[in-house]
Amino acid sequence: MRKPVPLLLLLACGTFLSCASAPPPRPGAPETVNGLWFSISNFLLDGSGNATLYMCLSEGGGTAAPGGAAPAPAVVDPYKNLQLKTSMDPYYAWASYNVQAGSCDPHAPYIGNVTIAVDNTTDQFGSAPCTPKTGQICVYTFSPAPYVTGLQLLRYGTQGAYYYQLEGSLLPQAQTYSSLPYRGANMAGFEFVPPLPPTLADLPYFARKGMNAIRYPVRWETIEPSIGTFDEGDLATIGQYIDVATHNGFYVLLDLHSYMRYYDNVVGQAGSPITAQNLADAWVKLATPYLTNDHVLLDLMNEPNTMATELVVADYNPVIAALRRAGAQNWLLIEGNGWSGMYSWTQNWYGTANGIAFAAVPPPPRIVDPLNHYLINVHEYFDAPGGGGGGGGDSCVDPSRMLAIENAQIFVDWLHANGLKAILSELGGKDIPNCLADISGLLTFLEQNDDVLVGWTVWVAGSQFTSPLDISPVNGQESAQMKAIAPHLTPLPAGPNPR
Repeated sequence: MRKPVPLLLLLACGTFLSCASAPPPRPGAPETVNGLWFSISNFLLDGSGNATLYMCLSEGGGTAAPGGAAPAPAVVDPYKNLQLKTSMDPYYAWASYNVQAGSCDPHAPYIGNVTIAVDNTTDQFGSAPCTPKTGQICVYTFSPAPYVTGLQLLRYGTQGAYYYQLEGSLLPQAQTYSSLPYRGANMAGFEFVPPLPPTLADLPYFARKGMNAIRYPVRWETIEPSIGTFDEGDLATIGQYIDVATHNGFYVLLDLHSYMRYYDNVVGQAGSPITAQNLADAWVKLATPYLTNDHVLLDLMNEPNTMATELVVADYNPVIAALRRAGAQNWLLIEGNGWSGMYSWTQNWYGTANGIAFAAVPPPPRIVDPLNHYLINVHEYFDAPGGGGGGGGDSCVDPSRMLAIENAQIFVDWLHANGLKAILSELGGKDIPNCLADISGLLTFLEQNDDVLVGWTVWVAGSQFTSPLDISPVNGQESAQMKAIAPHLTPLPAGPNPR
């Protein structure tokens, strides 16, 4: 059950609760003391402009039994009579409801929690808003999810015949782009030890800036602490984030961020206890909820390195085969050896060049995808003097020479020659003039070559940690990195419910 710690709702006009002077039209509101009416409206969740919201009974207690609480779709009948019934006197009772979008399935996007109560005893609920003790059902607690914006609980009617209306909006619907369809950021945290799960509360800011893609790094050992044993709680946390983000138009690049290793064992290497089949099994478990979700892209492994390039290819193929057998229709993202640098794609200092091993028709082994539905996935930073690196340096290459130093055109030419497309899932730099100019210059290059380059996600974002490369706002102030990125985005219109 995904229920936040309840927030006490004070039923006083002008405080947390808004009271309207005139109720909206409604069909036959009850005039009984044991009914509580809810109208759930004006939620924007999907492309139709409406969400079907469900009141999902999660728990209850007291001497009265919850009744009349079957889920009802809000867009079909926006009024729902929730009742607490009892034949006992004196009586008190409470029932807690999770408000969810689309269904009462555990993976359905969670909107918030409402607890209703009835009490004609002396003091079962203390100073809660169920007093005076007339037997009137009231809202005891109301706690919206942190990523729900502009949520209000409006009270209409009079004592003995109150009813309530939930109004608000979820995340803004993310921008859609015809050119470079994926533009966004890495929401880091779940690859840390211990993990710091990204928070959905960060998404409205990036949506309004015009981003529509989130790369979500996950450490393999966190979700599968021992081979064959998965942490269902962590998988559910990942699932909730993906469900809400994709419902609101975001693309999520689900990234296994483990460098082709499992507890430092190289996948598939001679003498390693970890096989490519282990990796395939992990991916089928992780990806199964999203196999037909075209807003989820599967980044099969972050930055393989210090191994044979041929082994990297050989490790991918069982994963691809297993996912396709399981029914995956998703784009698969394939990263190369040597930390998958764009600048080094055709170099061989790490072994056989990626440009050879991942070519459309290389010597075996080669990438085999029955759907031929995969993207090359590269990273690029700008550390001086030679480019590449990890973005942590205190100087970046000369912006006027950046494209040549980073071998950008060589990589694009390789894509053309092999009939392939690519995405840049990491690029970034510190708040240093050359680094900021390099970021903007490379994004411009991507836009100029959008026939083979499909998008980018900047490293890094997230309010749960700090980094000198972080593009998140600090104390309400826009970062220098976001200012450099902003010209490459189309911000959403002003207002809480842009469409």
